[in-house]
Amino acid sequence: MPQILLPLILSAFSFILLNCGLLLLLFSLNGQGAFFPTLLKNLWEFLPNMAASAPIAYFIARILTMENGVYLVLFIMLPLLLARYSFVLYLDAKKNYYNMVKTLTAALEAKDKYTEGHSHRVEEYAEMIARKMHYHPNEIEEIKVAALLHDIGKIGIDEKILNKPGPLTPEEREVIMTHPQISASILKNVKLNDAVREAILHHHERYDGGGYPDHTKGDEIHTAVYIIGAADAYDAMTSNRPYCASMPVEQVVEILKEESGKQFHPKVVSAFLDALHEKGEI
Repeated sequence: MPQILLPLILSAFSFILLNCGLLLLLFSLNGQGAFFPTLLKNLWEFLPNMAASAPIAYFIARILTMENGVYLVLFIMLPLLLARYSFVLYLDAKKNYYNMVKTLTAALEAKDKYTEGHSHRVEEYAEMIARKMHYHPNEIEEIKVAALLHDIGKIGIDEKILNKPGPLTPEEREVIMTHPQISASILKNVKLNDAVREAILHHHERYDGGGYPDHTKGDEIHTAVYIIGAADAYDAMTSNRPYCASMPVEQVVEILKEESGKQFHPKVVSAFLDALHEKGEI
């Protein structure tokens, strides 16, 4: 056994390296990413899968050399195949869930033409911030879902207010400020975890406590909520709205800096600016 382990590991690694390398080279030539950084990242992420699969492959090979080995392999592989099938069903359900979220977002954007693409841009910015802050991949997925659904309550707001080409009256602003609660009401029977619900309900809260609907502040709510809030504000300020024209990115960046510790969480602002700089937007 020891004498075949090294050739076995080298052959498996060479096979993976060749396949990943050819695919990533194709993507690189099509301008879809840098070759070597992406290759190293994929190999690193694939190592756990390789470490788990290699022993299974070795024992299957050993069993096949035994009498009635084929039947023993079938007996062993059946539970593994069922587990794989269950995992595929889980991934399909997750994909359908994400598509449902995007469908709800599309319904809102069909009503409010000025926010077309807004939720998807907020999702993109929120993901950038969360990755920069080293959130776990599962938490990033939750943040993305919350970003897509954060304004869904505007479906319940009168279109005359949503699309009003000018400043809102105090009464109209009070109506607009109810959309987080409307969102929570719409989604109350949808299976969402508490972190997503919190982000949707509180994305207009301020770090200094001057936001709405509950005037929470500081660490009274999760930092992920402030991520949605910063991403939402950034896109709102850099997009044309019926009540105001878009601002230059440089001006918005200065506002983020000035409002750090006031409207926005300082750590979120710092991560956002770093992410925007890396992306080349500032």
